[in-house]
Amino acid sequence: MAKQWTKNEKLNIINESKKIGILNAALKFDISTSTIKRWKSEVKVKGEGALEWGSGTQAKGNIKKFKSHDWIFKEPDDMSIEELREALKLERALKKHLAKTTKGKCFAIFNVKRMFSLKLSCLYLKVSRYGYLKWLKNGKPKYKNYNRILAIKIRCLFYLFKKRYGYNMITLFLNKYFKERLNPWVVYRYMKIMSLKAVKKKKVPNYDKSGPLRFENLLNRNFKSKNINEKWVTDVTYIKTINGNVYLSVIKDLFNSEIIDWKLSVSPNNKLCHTNLISAIKKRGAPKIIHSDQGSPYTNETWERLCKTNNINISMSRRGNSPDNGACESFFGTFKNECIYTYKVKELHHSNIYKIISDYIEFYNYVRPSLKHKKTPYEIRMEKVSF
Repeated sequence: MAKQWTKNEKLNIINESKKIGILNAALKFDISTSTIKRWKSEVKVKGEGALEWGSGTQAKGNIKKFKSHDWIFKEPDDMSIEELREALKLERALKKHLAKTTKGKCFAIFNVKRMFSLKLSCLYLKVSRYGYLKWLKNGKPKYKNYNRILAIKIRCLFYLFKKRYGYNMITLFLNKYFKERLNPWVVYRYMKIMSLKAVKKKKVPNYDKSGPLRFENLLNRNFKSKNINEKWVTDVTYIKTINGNVYLSVIKDLFNSEIIDWKLSVSPNNKLCHTNLISAIKKRGAPKIIHSDQGSPYTNETWERLCKTNNINISMSRRGNSPDNGACESFFGTFKNECIYTYKVKELHHSNIYKIISDYIEFYNYVRPSLKHKKTPYEIRMEKVSF
């Protein structure tokens, strides 16, 4: 049993602590420093009379009683008026948050944490205190088996590609480059929790009027190709910049959907498309068929002569039938949705638009896997060449 100090002894210890310090006084009299501090505090608040035996804060009658929550387990008829009031107050606070699932109950406890103690809320909703604290540590997940690391990967990919991709493409990137094994609905659930939504596509603008010549639709919407350089498609689109429109011409190989060559110009003249075809032939050789719409660059004698010189069969969409050239139209839709529409018009100008397009087409050919093949155009081409 601890020694019972008298009032005079306590005063002597307090005076000694003022001279030699609390720590030295505690060592001298073999007493804890917290006891000396408590005595000094009692003298300061209540005077020397508080040092009398049985008058301190640790006396039996002065010990603070902790509030009991045993009334939760009682029937309403057995509760006192104060307990009934407490139960009614708690039920009213939790009424908007009551849920059948454990996650719903955890959210209810979190929402009323300032009004009621954690122990009381957990007892009332029959949730373990450890389970609630673990749920809180995991970032308050709404779903079971919520993976914070996976959520961070999804968020990083979403903003890395400037909000251009939905859950299908995000799933493909995770499975291909992070070696995950995820279903699209899993990524969809995480994106919904984090309120991540891809940028919507904008309307495709109208095209220029066509020239005098017409050619047969040899492709006839058959966009499948078994060999490299068998079928090419080409088209022109325009891009709005702060300095005015620029025009992009591309040539795409239907075998692996690779963009073989592209050209950019501030004017939608015939030279843009013709130089694009010449450059593509120098890179890969001439194709058997090249398909286009009825735009003015493809319905003139220069285009016809250029194709005949290189033994290329010309194929052309029907008038007003953009799906006839759907393979090229779809690329422009993807390109604008994933690249151009992530910028504002005032951010695009003639000094940076070339690099933006060049970076995206390189990304499209060498990094971006297709949803159908799960491979990049470059990988598909190399498999064919090596085979």
